[in-house]
Amino acid sequence: MKSTAARLTIVLTVLTAFFVFAGASAAADATAKVDINTASKTQLETLNGVGDALADRIIEYRENNGLFKTPQDIQNVKGIGPSTFKKNQDRIVVGTPEPAEETPKTPSKEAPKSQDKPKS
Repeated sequence: MKSTAARLTIVLTVLTAFFVFAGASAAADATAKVDINTASKTQLETLNGVGDALADRIIEYRENNGLFKTPQDIQNVKGIGPSTFKKNQDRIVVGTPEPAEETPKTPSKEAPKSQDKPKS
């Protein structure tokens, strides 16, 4: 009987630790910034009021219309209005696309300088 109680205690301890960790992780997700131009479906679903269908629409919108220019542009997605935006405005960001790599500039070839000959 003592062994059953010990096992039950271990199981309850492990489950408690799991739920504490899961709760902390969910709380961190609920405050993390979400770049709506690059966020995955799972990341979009962390936004308040954004579920499976809205996350799909956000992704579809950016694929069909290009990147969002401002966080407010998310309201162009069907189903996301001012109240959903307002609930999430502190978390929604729009990252800037990384600049294309610059090709190294080839040094310009200057015309050879004429050498002044000393006057005799």
